[in-house]
Amino acid sequence: PMLELGVQNDDVLSHETGEMELETVVSLMATQQLPWPGKLSGRAQLAELAPRRAAQQLERARLTVEADVRRAHLALVLSRDRLELLGRLEELWNKSAQVARRRYEVGEGAQSDVLRAQLELTRVKQRRFVLQAEERRLVQVLNQLRRAPLDSPIPTATRLADLSALAPIEVGAAVEDALARSPELRIDHLAVTAAEIAISLARQDYLPDLTLRAGIMPRSGMPLMWQFAIGGSLPVYAELKQTRAVEEARTRLRAAASDVEATRQLLELRTRERATALGALLVNAR
Repeated sequence: PMLELGVQNDDVLSHETGEMELETVVSLMATQQLPWPGKLSGRAQLAELAPRRAAQQLERARLTVEADVRRAHLALVLSRDRLELLGRLEELWNKSAQVARRRYEVGEGAQSDVLRAQLELTRVKQRRFVLQAEERRLVQVLNQLRRAPLDSPIPTATRLADLSALAPIEVGAAVEDALARSPELRIDHLAVTAAEIAISLARQDYLPDLTLRAGIMPRSGMPLMWQFAIGGSLPVYAELKQTRAVEEARTRLRAAASDVEATRQLLELRTRERATALGALLVNAR
C-alpha cells in the first residue's frame, strides 16, 4: 500500500481556513494495487519451481561426486594390485638374472640372457615409477573429494579379485532406470512446467491490474469528506506487448519440450553405449 498526504486549496494566492465554503483541505489517501485474480498464484507457482530445480542440481552434484569417488577408488585398487603383481614379476626377473649370470659365469649360458634379464628388470622399475605416481595422484584425488589433506593415507582392503563378477546389463531395464533417476531429465521437465505457467501468466497480462484508492479529508467545522476510487490499466498496446509475450512463452515451451526429448535420447544412447562396451569386456574376460 501507498500512503499519501496532501493539501487542497481553492485559491492559489491565499490560505483561508474556516472562512469560506471551499477552503484549504488536508487529505490522507491510501492506494493499493491489486493484481487480477490468478496472477499472484501463477507467479507463486513459477517461483516454487526454483528450489525444486536447485534440488535436482544438488542431486546431480551428489551423483557426480559419488561416481568420481567410485571411479578413483577402483582405479586406486587396480594400481595397488598392479604394483603387487609387479613386485612378484620383479622377484622372478631377479631370480632369472641370477640364474643367467651363473650360467654365463660357468660358460653354460649366453651373455644375451643376462642382458635381457637386466633389461626386463629396468623396464619393471620404470613401470613401478609410473604406477607409484598414479597411486599418489589417485590418493590426492580421493582426498580432495572428501576434503581431507591431499597426502592423507587411504587404505584399501579390497582387491579386484575379491569383487563379484560383473553380469551383463539388461538394456531395457537400464534405460528405464536412467530415465527415472536422471536429474537432468527432471530439470528439463521443470522447464516445461515453467514454460506452461509462463504462457498462462502472459495471457493474464491482457487483464488489467486494479488500483483501489480511498481517503479522508477533514475540514474544520464542516462534515468530513471522503473519497473512494477504483481503476485499472488498459491493454492498449496488447498487439505490441502482451501478444508477443504469449508467443515468446509458447516458443520457450516448444524449446523446453525439445530439450526433454533430446535429454531422453542422449540418456538412452549413453546407456546403450555402456551396455555394449560392458558386453564386449565380459566376452574378453571370458
